[in-house]
Parts: sequence; C-alpha cells; structure tokens
Amino acid sequence: MQKIFKKPDLILLLTILAVIATTVTIFAKGLSYFFFQDDWFVLYQTNIHTLKEFFSLLWFRQDVIYFRPLGMQLFFFASQKIFGLNPLLFHSVAFLLHLVNIALIWTLAGRIFKNKFAASISTILFSSAAFHFMTLSWLSLTWNIIGTFFFLLTLKLFLDLKDRLSIKSVILITISFILALSSTEFALILPVYAVALELYENKPDVKKMAKVQTPTLIVIFLYILCRLLIYKVPVDSNYALTIDTRAFTNLIWYFLWLLNLPEVLKYHFHLASLSIDKADPTFLQPFSPYVKPIFTSFALFTLTTVILVYKNLNKKTFIVGIFCIGLFTCALAPVLFLPDHSFPYYLSIPSLSIIFFVAYLITNIKSESLKRILVLILGASYISTSVLSVSFTRKTHWIGAEENISKMIVQAVKTQNDLHKSKITIYPANYQTSQSLMDQYALWVIYNRKVMTTFEESKESTPAPGVTYINIK
Repeated sequence: MQKIFKKPDLILLLTILAVIATTVTIFAKGLSYFFFQDDWFVLYQTNIHTLKEFFSLLWFRQDVIYFRPLGMQLFFFASQKIFGLNPLLFHSVAFLLHLVNIALIWTLAGRIFKNKFAASISTILFSSAAFHFMTLSWLSLTWNIIGTFFFLLTLKLFLDLKDRLSIKSVILITISFILALSSTEFALILPVYAVALELYENKPDVKKMAKVQTPTLIVIFLYILCRLLIYKVPVDSNYALTIDTRAFTNLIWYFLWLLNLPEVLKYHFHLASLSIDKADPTFLQPFSPYVKPIFTSFALFTLTTVILVYKNLNKKTFIVGIFCIGLFTCALAPVLFLPDHSFPYYLSIPSLSIIFFVAYLITNIKSESLKRILVLILGASYISTSVLSVSFTRKTHWIGAEENISKMIVQAVKTQNDLHKSKITIYPANYQTSQSLMDQYALWVIYNRKVMTTFEESKESTPAPGVTYINIK
C-alpha cells in the first residue's frame, strides 16, 4: 500500500496538530472571560429593533474613534440576537475564526513559498504569538480576528485569481477588501502586500496589477476622505498624534512584543540603559519567577534567527529583509504615532511581514534536516516564550481584574428582587469598578432600560428611598 505521507510530511502534520493544541492551551482560558468595559457599550449600542437603527450601525460615527461596523457592531448585533448575553458563545465564535486564520496562514505560506517547512514555521509563529492574548480575552477586540480573516482571505483571492482575472474576480477581491476595511483600519496596507507578493512570485504585470488594485485604491481614497474630512475622527488625548522619538521607541516595543515579551515591560524596562525599574513591587514580585525562563527562551529564539539570517546572508536576503521591516513599520502606521495608546494586539496584521520573512529564510536553507532542526528550535522557543508571557500577563493584566469585577457585579444585580427601581448604588466602588461596567452601560443592558447607576465608597447611613444598594465586597 502506497504511503499517503512521506516521513517528513508526517512529522510536519503532527507538528501542526501539536501547534493547534498548544494554541488552544495558551488561549482557551479567555473563553471564560465575561463582558466588561467597551463590551457593554457595544452591546447597548447594538440592541436595536428598527431597520433605520440597523443601517446606522454601518455608517461612520463621530462619537467613537474607530470605524469597524463589521468587526464590532455587526458581530455584537448578530451574536446578541443569536446567543443572548452568553459571553462563552461570543468567545467560541471568535476562537473558531482564529483557528480559521491559522489555517489561512498555513495555506498562504504554502502557496507563496511552495514549502511545507515555511508553512509550518509561519503557522507556529502566528498561532502561538502572545499578542493574541488580549484579542482572545476581550470580546471588543474580536474586530481584530474578523479583520485579519478578511485580510488573509483577500490575499488568498488575489493569489488564486490574479492569473485569470475577470470583472467577477476583481469584484470579489474588492468586496473582500471592503469587508476587511470595515473590520480593521490595518487593512489599508493590503495593496502593498499584494504588490509584494506579485514581485516575489514573478515579474509583475503592470496592467494586470492596475486592473486589480484600482477599485481597492478608490475604496481607500474614499475611506480616508470620509475619516479625515467629512466624518472627522473625534479628538481624544489618548489618540493624539505625536511625531517625535517616541514613535521609534514604540516601533521597538512592537517588535519586542512580536517576540513575545510581556506588554507590561514597556512601562518598567528602560531601553536606553537596558535596565528594569525596581521601584514597583507590584510588578517585580509577580515577574521575578518568569525573568530567567522568559529571557532564556527569548534569547534562544533570537540566536536561532540570527543563525538563520547568517545562513542566508546575501544581497537578495538583505533587500527582502529591509523591505519586510519597512512593510512592518508601514502596517503599524495607524498606531505608531500614538505613544499613549500602544498595545500588542495591533500586531495581528503587521506581524505577517516578519513571519513571512522567517518563512522565506527557512525556504532558502538547502538541507532538509537542517530545516527541520531550525523549525523545531524556532517553534519550541517561540511557543515557550509565549506560554510564559501569557501566563504572567493573565495573572497581572487589568483585563482579568475588570472582567472579574464586571461578572461579580452583574451576578449580584441578578440576585436582587427589586429590579423595578430606577436607581442603583454600587459600593464599595472605585474608578476601576465604574470602568469595568463602562459606567452606566452595563446595567442598561442587564435591565434592558436606562437606570441611574452611582458608585460609592460606602453605603449611606440612611438609605435613600427608591434606590437599590448592591454590596460587592
């Protein structure tokens, strides 16, 4: 009987299955996270009943900084209609779509590099990256997964259809791009990715590229026109553009986050002196057990990557490397100049250029046995760093605290028998309590009507009439 898989192919298949299992292990705990913060705002916003209200979800808004009608509003609208207020089912949809994105990475890398080792390392790096932690824990960030899906789908359609272009295929690619842009502003970089893939595969046909890209560029022009001139982005101090050296520091941290270092290091590690701030025990105490294992895995991955670059050292590799770093930087443009608003989850799309560069380096290694060893070391060290980083982050990140506060308060509210009252006082409360409920929005969603919620440090000695008091101590 003829073997379906050769031995190396079987090893690769088992590796991919192990990676998927590892991904589930790393991020599955996020499935249990409750609604909190922005979730309540979007849930209230999408609890609509008329066609006019539905179409308003699809248009530009000037009361929020983002325009992600598909990735946020429609996702919450559809999920709320189907699942009610069951966060587990919301998370399950997001998680399954993340697994689809992993499959798309495998398919794209295999199609581009025509090499299973390249497909394998691309899948390992993307699937286990620690920057997915927030996205797979906070439902308000599901736009990131949906946007990445349509981004990858558009690239796949481009690769599949570019050699047999027709009006239908151009329309299909354009629709897919519009869906990507309706989920994430990072889709703006997609035409550059398409050109890069065309340059990598063969000598580009300018007329063919123009035929594919013109509708996409028109959509981008109209999008930018609306966002900058017609429906202007609201001014917010956290989103204030800052063009100075902090943008370069931001870029370095995005690169370090791509290598799975914990997000919080940005606020405690000084790049100039390469030293850790020892003044904050709330950081040092929980981080101290993770220092050696995280940096050991990080160093092993970095050293192996340096060896990989050295093995490929030539003019073409240098050009491809510079281009990929440039593409990484350009893809981060929507957030690079926002030093007060930088988070690892923004790496979902920008990371692709660096991931594919590593895959390119693997492809050019001549020895099959050396490829297997490099993929094994790179994959194992990257996964190890991610597991450790996510473990530390889950224990210390504000996401875990806020979803827990939100869940506790909602459970306490549901045990009350006097839900007819129009005023609620929650105590003992602080700013984080209010933040986790998005101020008024959580109880508006739970009560399905507007109630007045106040947050107090303690209960009044003489309870006011008509007020429900909820003790969350």
